[in-house]
Amino acid sequence: MSTVVSFMDADVVRDRLSDLVDERVIIKYINIRDNSTERTARGTVVEIPGALPHSAPRFRIVHTPNSVIVLPNPDLQVLSISLQKERAKSQGVLRDEVTSVDHIDRPRPTQPSAEPSVQSDRAWMMEMFNKMQEQHMQQLKLITEVQAANRREPEPRREAGSDVAQYWQMGDAMRGQDCPTWRLAEGLILPRFMPEKFVCFSIPHLLFKPTGSSMVRIPRGTAVNNYKLMLPNCKQHFPAKINVHIKRTGTKENPTATATTQDGQGIRAQIDRVERMFLHLLAKLDDLEDDELPASKEEWMIYLDAGVSVLEMYATNTLGFMKGGGAISTAYDHAIMTTGRFDPVKLWPGDEFRKISASSAPA
Repeated sequence: MSTVVSFMDADVVRDRLSDLVDERVIIKYINIRDNSTERTARGTVVEIPGALPHSAPRFRIVHTPNSVIVLPNPDLQVLSISLQKERAKSQGVLRDEVTSVDHIDRPRPTQPSAEPSVQSDRAWMMEMFNKMQEQHMQQLKLITEVQAANRREPEPRREAGSDVAQYWQMGDAMRGQDCPTWRLAEGLILPRFMPEKFVCFSIPHLLFKPTGSSMVRIPRGTAVNNYKLMLPNCKQHFPAKINVHIKRTGTKENPTATATTQDGQGIRAQIDRVERMFLHLLAKLDDLEDDELPASKEEWMIYLDAGVSVLEMYATNTLGFMKGGGAISTAYDHAIMTTGRFDPVKLWPGDEFRKISASSAPA
């Protein structure tokens, strides 16, 4: 048995709505694009002024601030219009209500959707906004913590009394009474403690520091800056003591004498060059991860040779080539090839350094 459905004519709809202006009404209708579903709209009737003085009036049903329907409308077939007397208090969401919009200005949804009322819609939007803000802040906090953890170097575990023992060992090493060793690689032995003025000649000692009973890598990217900070103080302990030949020239017509110091200028140029090479190699290792650093004696040799080259130039500038750079070169080749030891302090010739360092140390 089929049910006959009657629709309200456009003039009837217009007359009915004109009597209910500013009133809340309940309108049941069918969208011609989906005539199998009966829809319901609740809202206040507002008259839309006509474009011409004698044009037929149109009305809009204000459902929510962002949802209205316009009647009469050729796409909507009205079944009934009734005055909404009282709204149930327990009705939080109108489940049978479909949000429709003006077909001229807004796109119409293709399927029915349940929406909250004006008050509940605002509360729901604020709640969702607060949740999104909270989730965003939690994600930012997590990202910040992960980045900080990646930058933070793990602190080695210290045993009780390890700091005191380390200071004693350092003092003994400075006095030459005890020299704890550090095995950098297979067949390569270095001292653990070294005066700062000699650290400037050892790339391994610029990358690692003694902590407890082991040598620990300092944070990446800091060795180069540490080297640049300690280099000026290091230079003060190695003053130029070589004899500089002065050549004087002059004639009767031009008695002005000219002094040249080619030897001193040449040595300073050599020092600048080997320091640039040393800094370049240090920066290369300073940017590497721990597992990317050299792992064998053969791989470390070029970095040790760079430090010895700087030490040789300082010794030549201070003691001359025979007692300085030449003596260091011979001692280094013998030590590194026979015992595998690299110790810039012991490479410096005899007691000459203590005499020069004492006379040139800053007050």
